[in-house]
Amino acid sequence: MRILSKSKLLAYRQCPKRLWLEIYRPDLREDSAATQAAFKVGHQVGEIARRLYDPKDEGALVELQKDDLQAAFSHTTELLRSSRPIFEAGFASGGAMAFADIMLPLRKQGHVSWRMVEVKSSTSVKDYYRDDTAIQAFVARGAGVPLDSIAIAHIDREWVYAGAEKYEGLLKERDLTEEAFGRQDEVKTWISESQNVVALADEPRIATGRQCGDPYECGFLEYCRSKEKQAKYPVSWLPRMQSRQLRSLIEERGVKDMGDVPDDLLKERQRRVKAHTVAGTVFFDAEGAKSSLQDYEPPAYFLDFETIYFLITHIRQPILGACMALAGFSTRRRRDEGSCLRACICG
Repeated sequence: MRILSKSKLLAYRQCPKRLWLEIYRPDLREDSAATQAAFKVGHQVGEIARRLYDPKDEGALVELQKDDLQAAFSHTTELLRSSRPIFEAGFASGGAMAFADIMLPLRKQGHVSWRMVEVKSSTSVKDYYRDDTAIQAFVARGAGVPLDSIAIAHIDREWVYAGAEKYEGLLKERDLTEEAFGRQDEVKTWISESQNVVALADEPRIATGRQCGDPYECGFLEYCRSKEKQAKYPVSWLPRMQSRQLRSLIEERGVKDMGDVPDDLLKERQRRVKAHTVAGTVFFDAEGAKSSLQDYEPPAYFLDFETIYFLITHIRQPILGACMALAGFSTRRRRDEGSCLRACICG
């Protein structure tokens, strides 16, 4: 039986086909620039977390060597006999394996137990983080670790960076011990079902859908799309698809082309988008624009800007830990009917 990592089990939770492709066709995966940037930020937050949870630098890091997982598990077993913080501790049990971001020793009645902390580069506790902690707890406890508690540490959106590489207060914790310990049977089911998927000779036949971006972007999306007939007018072009009936039509019945969506399920703006898209015509509300702009006189300025979202910044001025920075902007100034000046600044 193949031992599945936590990330593989979470891939199964998102889509069984994703799990199969992760195992057998990883060469097809294409992570977007946004996904790669998120990985990078996650590593940076993880490094800061080690400093925060081990200010005396007494902890030990379990180095994961390529193709030598057993060495990591053995090193972890040795470190668990000590009373030092452990980073990236590795465990395996019940057909799964996991690596804990932070393990902190606790002394109770002369015995050492452990507190596990999973660090996330987010400003809140996402639902899939709860699955994450359930798997971590299952594997660690199954491996014989005396696990006392488990928590998620995420970024405090109200935190202010004062400079000088001081990050105290950056992370805030949410204890998920009771919930994670109470979901052990669920995790057993996920492992069993994942093993069944891995045993398949061919990839599961699952159409693209909402799961391709929920809870995170799937790197196999382009591959899966290439195997499907693409809609001429994708339903994703419709604005604000919040109606339960509309989402049900798309997700459960597999409708992909807006031309196949009944008008009675659409709101006015959606019907307008559908009508002009299918007809190949341009819609411009000239009268509405004239009415909205009648109180303004030349010169007119047209501003376009782009921003970048940072969870942590090293700008010296004290700013929020989660912030949006201006990456570049351009502006056009129209003085009269026939002239237009443009200025552009790029970060």
